[in-house]
Amino acid sequence: MKLRNRLVAMAVVVSGALAVITTPPATADSDTQPTATVNGKQLDGSTLPGSFVVDFAGPDELTGVHFWLDGDILGEDKEAPYFWPVITGEGKHRFKVFANDHIGEMRQQLEVDFVVTGADPVAEKTYEAITAVPDVIAETVPGTAKLTGDSLSDGVTLTAPGITTLTAPDGGAATTVPSGDPLTLSVAMPAATEPLANQGSAAAEPGDFGTTGLAASTTDLPSTSVAVQSLADGLRLMTVARDANAPAKTSFDLTLPEGATLRTTTDSETDDTTGAGIAVVRNGAVIGEVTAPWAHDATGRKLPTSYTVEGNRVTQVVDYTGAVFPVVADPRLSFGWNVYVTWNRSEVWNYRNKVSYVQGLLSVCAAIPHAAAKVICGGLGYVKMTQLRNVWGYAAGNNRCVQFVIPYWTLNNPLNTAWYTQIKHINC
Repeated sequence: MKLRNRLVAMAVVVSGALAVITTPPATADSDTQPTATVNGKQLDGSTLPGSFVVDFAGPDELTGVHFWLDGDILGEDKEAPYFWPVITGEGKHRFKVFANDHIGEMRQQLEVDFVVTGADPVAEKTYEAITAVPDVIAETVPGTAKLTGDSLSDGVTLTAPGITTLTAPDGGAATTVPSGDPLTLSVAMPAATEPLANQGSAAAEPGDFGTTGLAASTTDLPSTSVAVQSLADGLRLMTVARDANAPAKTSFDLTLPEGATLRTTTDSETDDTTGAGIAVVRNGAVIGEVTAPWAHDATGRKLPTSYTVEGNRVTQVVDYTGAVFPVVADPRLSFGWNVYVTWNRSEVWNYRNKVSYVQGLLSVCAAIPHAAAKVICGGLGYVKMTQLRNVWGYAAGNNRCVQFVIPYWTLNNPLNTAWYTQIKHINC
């Protein structure tokens, strides 16, 4: 079953691209007529809040579905079921869908009108700012039971049922053992002032991440709102600073599983903690991670940002110097399902030439403090060298971090683990 994080990134329209999507609507070869719905109701003629998710259904042979709003492309979904988040202002709007038909021609499938009214200005500005950050919306995974809660002031909770905890007895080889009861981790923002409002879904209960995977709240901080996003392996907290009156610091409190502690990760060569992430450690194993922070202004420029840790309180600090508002800042928290190995921007740059050959990669892997992850990293050189080289090169050229995501359940067989390890570049 396809999850909503399978959405591709926002599409970019280049000169000449419009010529291929001006063909009149196709005649369907099946009895399935194209429909666009929101929460099971027809989009055509409906009145909605300013943010919602459109579901599209059509003939089975359709591929490469493109969503358009008021003459601008929103994006492309390549895999059924097809859907796309919509965030827009009050008034009347026109929504169109184009797709490749059974003979491979891009044709318009439907065109409908709807009206937006009664939008919450703060919530809509929050969603609008978040949508402008590349790749963020595409990672949303609604419908997960891992994330629950309807108030950030009280806290939202991540649950990892059936987690396997890594131990390394007497400094020896790593093994995996069942943990018993599910582990939970809660995140609260003391400054949050209202229940979480689900993104544009009147049918959803407050904080119901099962509908859209994204919910927002106001705060008692000047010009600051916050949103919680449901992810495949955790959550993302996004603070939105609407103008220069917003404070440079926002804090979150973590309630950790019994026996777990927070540990700031560092640059393995310089011990520099600037821009570093935070590991959640239990029984000597990393069971979760607050990944390296990032902050973007309205032009897409990355702003200097870092964490401070005091007990179980994590504070993100953002330098707004020269920023164009709104600014979106992101602590992302993964929990309970994987071991995370992250190289920060300086490490990615320093090692950029070494990952092109196996011996160089082994020297990169040697810097990993996690015994099993170090072995897995070395094995990747033979299995995924091309992918690793491409990801690392892109990250080095675009000021991003590189992360390995290693499932716990594969750790007993490092060579097999290489096939299941994700290699990706991330915002940091």
